[in-house]
Amino acid sequence: MPTSKKRKLAAILFADIVGYTALMQTNEELGSQMVQKFRTTLNEKVIQHQGQVIQYYGDGCLCTFDSAVDAMNCAKEVQQIFLAQPSVPVRIGLHSGDVYFEADNVYGDSVNIASRIESLGVAGAVLFSKQIKRHITNQKEFEVQSLGEFDFKNVNKTMEVFALANEGLVVPTKAQLKGKGKQAAPQGSFFQRIWKKKIPQILVTYILIAWLGLQLFDWALWQFGISPHWAQIFFISVLGIIPSLLVYLNNKERIHQGQWKWVEKIIIPTNFLIVGSVLFLMFRGAELGATTNSVTFINSNGEEETRTIVKQEFRKEVCLFPFDPMEVDSAEQWIGKGIPDFLDVT
Repeated sequence: MPTSKKRKLAAILFADIVGYTALMQTNEELGSQMVQKFRTTLNEKVIQHQGQVIQYYGDGCLCTFDSAVDAMNCAKEVQQIFLAQPSVPVRIGLHSGDVYFEADNVYGDSVNIASRIESLGVAGAVLFSKQIKRHITNQKEFEVQSLGEFDFKNVNKTMEVFALANEGLVVPTKAQLKGKGKQAAPQGSFFQRIWKKKIPQILVTYILIAWLGLQLFDWALWQFGISPHWAQIFFISVLGIIPSLLVYLNNKERIHQGQWKWVEKIIIPTNFLIVGSVLFLMFRGAELGATTNSVTFINSNGEEETRTIVKQEFRKEVCLFPFDPMEVDSAEQWIGKGIPDFLDVT
């Protein structure tokens, strides 16, 4: 350790044994064995991951790393060792930020925040701040789950806390998150919260793009003589999946991490099933092919002739009645009755 004061950015790891004081009162020998495994493991693994053990304090330990990725790899590995028999109930918290080293210790707000985050944890858990998450985002070996935002004692701003969710590690429930922090109350009004998540902006953009797509789609159907029912199918589908879109936008960060709640697992498939069922019932007997077909017939000259005609389903029906011309002119009297007869419509 440096002997003079030195400031730098570092990743801080706090770890301690859960329930150690109570255990020492009932089984001192087991408590001593746990502390021995705790310290031996950290001494070995922290150095392997290019870190430094700064200080042991009873059942706890403070370590620093130059890299957040190294710190997370170390936390993951030691926690897996502590979970193996004979197990040691350890909780770990990580944060990164500006700290300064002096003599044999390290100081700074980042150290205090790492300690607060660690206090939220339970045995077998690795919790960390958003700053750590930013550094490990591209590291696919880490599975991350958000635990929500928390207000910590003597920390001015609300902080989001995450848990390492790799197989075998413990992800605390909301009821278990007690420690030196409390779940932050939702900030701002409902509209402000959804605006922060960009839900209205994305929804409006989605509707505008869908409308433009519908216009282009409808034009293409008309241009190539394809059933206009496809435009209706497109319109119903686009509107029908909006509930799924809203659920996704409200929880997209967690969903991207593969952390689905049972409500989402029900709502999204059910939404698609309902939309599919509605489309099936509405269009199961509809003509979805071309709007015209070719017919061959013998014309009045006895010649074979082929014409393209509109299919019955797509023909427009117009009702015309005989009418009287506004001006009396014998030369135009035939128009009132002649047009309906000529068009052969009623």
